[in-house]
Amino acid sequence: MHFLLDLLLAIAVSVDCLTIAFTLSTLSRKRKQLFMLLVSGCHFLFPYVGLLVIGMYPERLFQFIDVMSGTIFFSLGLYNLFNGFSDEEPTFVARSVILLALMVSLDSLFIGLVVYERTLRLALLFSVMSLGFCMIGFYIGKQVEKIMGPFFHVLRGMIFIGFGTVVLFF
Repeated sequence: MHFLLDLLLAIAVSVDCLTIAFTLSTLSRKRKQLFMLLVSGCHFLFPYVGLLVIGMYPERLFQFIDVMSGTIFFSLGLYNLFNGFSDEEPTFVARSVILLALMVSLDSLFIGLVVYERTLRLALLFSVMSLGFCMIGFYIGKQVEKIMGPFFHVLRGMIFIGFGTVVLFF
């Protein structure tokens, strides 16, 4: 029974990787690999960091991470919306990819506080599920981009703005 609950928790924590990977499907292969490696690695390490850090400062850390994540997602959304109408292809530098990978993985940080007796199994499940969801998201995003063409950047911007709005205000 614990494994089924752990699997469902891993899916819930990793499903945002699908959406972000979908929006980043225009990245180069090298940046996609960097994103998947970082997301998978962070989803493995962050529950352990959560065991150490969150127990000391839970409320301030929750508020800080919500504001920081929401602001970054909202800003990326606006960037994509405004650049979606230009002739130039929007580019994501490696720092943006790293920052997004960290933001997507932050939810696994909080699991370390709640589930401390099965952390290794959860960390492995989080890592595998996030990697799988990233791969699926990149594939689906590439297919949708072929269909939508230049309007894909507008869709990507709206998804980021939606994430930012939810994190900041709900």
